[in-house]
Amino acid sequence: MQLNDQVLTVAFGFYLKASYNIWENYALLGSGGGTFGSVHPAYQQQVVSAGASALNSYAQTFAELGLVGGAALLVLAIALLVEALQAIRQRRGGVAAIALVIMLIHLGVDIDALYPPVLLLMASLAGLVVASRDSRPSTNRVTTLNLSVALIVAITLSMSWLA
Repeated sequence: MQLNDQVLTVAFGFYLKASYNIWENYALLGSGGGTFGSVHPAYQQQVVSAGASALNSYAQTFAELGLVGGAALLVLAIALLVEALQAIRQRRGGVAAIALVIMLIHLGVDIDALYPPVLLLMASLAGLVVASRDSRPSTNRVTTLNLSVALIVAITLSMSWLA
């Protein structure tokens, strides 16, 4: 592990600890949507950890929206994860199911939820996975579903470059 990786790992831990402390003080309803950046300075461990987001969308949701909002996010994330894993097991949904699992995991280690194009991509992937319930497994390498996912990814990436 290089020095930059170590600093990032330590800072990530500071963000998680600060998120927990914020949630502890505002357990039921949180500090308010979008307030992490303004509330965090009072809870930060060291100056290196000052930031507008927690680097973990789940922890930040609990800090900002409390048990009510955090539980709602967890219910949604678990439902999507179960659906995507079933799709993978049943060989349906193609790369959309795999991409959705990866993105749900990635929400725990980055600030994805702050970017509307990323949320749009996740919603599109979830829609494709759920829509695949009615389709039979495909033996073709290139399917309409896979082409749709590729198009959505391409549009999302181009939107994020324009922002």
